[in-house]
Amino acid sequence: MGRKAWLFSGSAHGAESSAMIYSLIITAKENKLKIYDYLVYLFNHLATSKGDIDLIDLEYLMPWSETLPEQLRVRR
Repeated sequence: MGRKAWLFSGSAHGAESSAMIYSLIITAKENKLKIYDYLVYLFNHLATSKGDIDLIDLEYLMPWSETLPEQLRVRR
């Protein structure tokens, strides 16, 4: 999927950013999260942090984190 999408990225930086987003989405999917709900939660949380998040602090927001709200998970 990525190869054709990255063809029109416009720059190497744009292609790299797209690859990061695709990777985050696929990792969330593999961890059985609701993709849209997870991204809304993630972006809202990052937007309200006012830039105070350290890279180490992001661990609790990653798709594999056990601390994510239960409503983000796909019910079996």
